[in-house]
Amino acid sequence: MPVPESGSREFRKGDLSLMGGGRMKITRRKLLGNSLRAVAGLAAGACAPGCYLDMAFSPFVTDVSEKDLNASMLREIMDSESGKGESDPFCIALFGDSHHYYSNTEQVIRIINSRDDIDFTLFLGDMTNEGLAEEYEIAHDLFKTLKVPWVSVIGNHDALNNGTDIYSKMFGTFNFDFMYRGVHFIAHNNNNWECGSDPDYDWLEKTARESTAERRVLFSHIKNSNQAYGRYSETDVARFRQIAEKYFSMVVHGHAHANSSLEYIGNVPEYEIGSPEYGHYMFAHFGEQSIEVERCML
Repeated sequence: MPVPESGSREFRKGDLSLMGGGRMKITRRKLLGNSLRAVAGLAAGACAPGCYLDMAFSPFVTDVSEKDLNASMLREIMDSESGKGESDPFCIALFGDSHHYYSNTEQVIRIINSRDDIDFTLFLGDMTNEGLAEEYEIAHDLFKTLKVPWVSVIGNHDALNNGTDIYSKMFGTFNFDFMYRGVHFIAHNNNNWECGSDPDYDWLEKTARESTAERRVLFSHIKNSNQAYGRYSETDVARFRQIAEKYFSMVVHGHAHANSSLEYIGNVPEYEIGSPEYGHYMFAHFGEQSIEVERCML
């Protein structure tokens, strides 16, 4: 049964004029798709002389309607912690790489919303394809239907075009961390090609080393325990693996759409979660001394 495109918004900025003088209504998602196809046409020289294209979603636009979402969501997470002990069990949801797979992402969100044991959601990056402001807005329209707070690390597609500026405005700093019920969650930006700089392993090691938590969870977009097709040097890989093995209880990545995998860095489990495109998502249950994982598919 097809999943309705709920959560979309009608585009009302003058609507779109038809040749016959009528009007048509178009969702932001459809208009985004049309705009991206138009960009591809222009790149191929498909625009005839004398014609112009009124682009609704310019790659140069960096204004967004929401600001510092991670900070506001973290306040909600901290508020929800009130009255709960560090030894009390809790559960979180994790997924990433929603891109333009809106219907499947809606299904994942509905499943998360159907449960009453989820404290918050970690999104593992790539809510966009091209790092466009409108893609960020559409993703926010969708993710705000979650009944629990959610935070997001930046993905490599989110950093394309002016995506790093947009993410900074909409979500905040690329690297961040927070404590919840005695567990230290550390988000690390490792999109070196798209962000134009190496991952900040000094920040990662310092943050983990100075942590007072007995358990630490690292989440980042790309699996960097190997060279990822030449993305990371052997030195980078060795440094990351040393930090992960020494300081972390669990490591989680997205990026690999079709596969969800489990490997180990020493004794530390390293999960790679596939995309909703292929139906992947995950739940992690934190007990007093344990972390149990549900690797799920639609």
